[in-house]
Amino acid sequence: DTGKLEFLGGLVLTAPDNPYFGGWSGLAFDADGKSFVSVSDSGIWLTGTLIMDGAAPKGIENARIGPLLGLDGKPHKRPRDRDAEAITLIDGAVREGKIQIAFEQNARIAQYDITRNGISPTRKILAKPSNLRALSRNAGLESMTVMRGGPYKGETIAIAERFYNRARNHTGWIWTGGKVQPFFLTNIGAYDVTDIASLDDGALFVL
Repeated sequence: DTGKLEFLGGLVLTAPDNPYFGGWSGLAFDADGKSFVSVSDSGIWLTGTLIMDGAAPKGIENARIGPLLGLDGKPHKRPRDRDAEAITLIDGAVREGKIQIAFEQNARIAQYDITRNGISPTRKILAKPSNLRALSRNAGLESMTVMRGGPYKGETIAIAERFYNRARNHTGWIWTGGKVQPFFLTNIGAYDVTDIASLDDGALFVL
């Protein structure tokens, strides 16, 4: 039951030769709505282009896949270091640009380049909030985006999946003015926060 939503179609993805395939948790599209980059909580990335049949997805072409790499250029060994949950395109396009990824268990936000050869090693890790260590290992940085408009245009914003303040409201952070500032989101129905997205006018959608 999708309520007022209309289900247009879905895809079943497989990769028998990749033991880490699956657990896709973050997805970002180009402006054309077809070229995409995705990350998995098992520490891999996937890029490709959707093949459409009218308004419904039919398949994927030009698919590339590989492991997320640390500052040392090597794949992460520990599962807690690989747990990527959110991704956003911060410059350029999926073919050549810059992306930002939020990790949940070893909570951090990292930046990467996308080139024709795939995704680069980690280029930069954003400053961490002072209270990030207090996050539960499996309830950390689940959602992250870059503001597309408004007074905080270009700034990174992230919300923990489940990290309450004393008033039992959700905790988030915004990276602005060279500092990390906390903010709090009203807790409605005790739901966990799973994703956020920004529109060009600065409006922010929270799932």
